[in-house]
Amino acid sequence: MRGIYDTTQVRRILRDGIEKGLWTMEDLDKPTEGFVRCTKVDRGTFMGGYEGVQHRNLLRPDPANPHPEAVEASPSPRDLPPTPTESSIF
Repeated sequence: MRGIYDTTQVRRILRDGIEKGLWTMEDLDKPTEGFVRCTKVDRGTFMGGYEGVQHRNLLRPDPANPHPEAVEASPSPRDLPPTPTESSIF
């Protein structure tokens, strides 16, 4: 079962909203008033450098992780050996 905050699903919803003209890519670059209001941090309560939740447009590439879906290209010792197929037996 997928979680409610699956980023793949959220990205699909955001792209769909742009295609329908409900918002633009630039609208997603800035946080909404509700986001700002809900993420204000009381510095007296949260000491020690807590910064709160950072806003990010999920449709823009993340500079900290330029290739989030990269896979390992080299064989790993954890990989299973290939199984013979029916066509390779004959």
